[in-house]
Amino acid sequence: MIHYDIIELGGDGMVSKQNTRILVTLSKEDFNKLQTLATKEKRSISNLCGKILSDYIESLSKDNK
Repeated sequence: MIHYDIIELGGDGMVSKQNTRILVTLSKEDFNKLQTLATKEKRSISNLCGKILSDYIESLSKDNK
């Protein structure tokens, strides 16, 4: 099961105004798998999650055309 919260930080926060930070809760097993994949791709876990989500959104957009 995945749980997420949206936290919007703008201006003085660490996230630019164009972005929104989310918190995701994963099982420890899924987290460890994600960490292994991120390490193999020389990415942070956060960066890999962003890429996975962006690619997923893009694929859905192409499928709906």
